[in-house]
Amino acid sequence: MKSAAHFARLKELGLYDNKLIAFISDHGEMNGRRAIVDKGVYLHPDVVRVPMVFKLPDAKPPRGATVESPASLLDLSQTILDFAGIRPEAKFDGISLLPAIESGHGEEDRTVLFFGGWHVGVNFDCGIQHRASDGRRYLYSYNCTSKVDELFDLDSEDATNLIDKPEYAKVRREVIQRLGAALQSDPRWLGYWAEFRIAKFSDLPKTQGDMQLFAMPD
Repeated sequence: MKSAAHFARLKELGLYDNKLIAFISDHGEMNGRRAIVDKGVYLHPDVVRVPMVFKLPDAKPPRGATVESPASLLDLSQTILDFAGIRPEAKFDGISLLPAIESGHGEEDRTVLFFGGWHVGVNFDCGIQHRASDGRRYLYSYNCTSKVDELFDLDSEDATNLIDKPEYAKVRREVIQRLGAALQSDPRWLGYWAEFRIAKFSDLPKTQGDMQLFAMPD
C-alpha cells in the first residue's frame, strides 16, 4: 500500500510520467514449498529468482517488454546510471539492463554467481546459473557443508534436485566446470575456490601449480 501512496503522490506532483521506477525484491521465499521455509542459507530457484520490473519514462520505448535472460540485483545501479547517462569509472560487477530492455534480449550465456550462508553460518554454498548444451537453463548449488549438491531445471515449474540422475551427468559436469572457472578467475572467491577445487577435483580440468594455495593470487 505504501507503494501505491508513493505513486499517487508522484502523479499529484506531475513527476510520475517522466520517472524510472524499479520494483524489485532482494530474495524469494520458500513458503513451505517442498517442505522448506526461510531463505538465504541455501540456493533454490524459489529463493534466487525474484521479480524485477521497470516502469520506464513515457518517452522511453518499448512498453510491455519481457526479458527472460539472466539478470542480477547488482545490475540495478548500473541500469539507473545508464538511464542518467553516467558511465562510472570504478569497477562494478553488474551491467546495465538498458540494452536488454530496448532490444528484448539479454546476455543468455552470462555468468551469474550466487552465494549464501555466510551471514548465518548454517550452510556455506555457492552456485551458478547455466544454459547447458541441451538449451535448457539450470541452477547448480555447491553446498560446502553437505555431501549433497543440487541441480535444478529453471524451466521446471516445481524444481526438484536432479544432481544424481544419470541422464543429467553431462549437465552436472558442465556446471561444475563453469563454476570452477568463475571462482578461479576472481581472487575475491578464493575461499570458495580453495574448497571447491579439492571437493570436485575429479570433475575439474587438471592444472599444474600451487595446489595448496601458498601463493596468493594477484
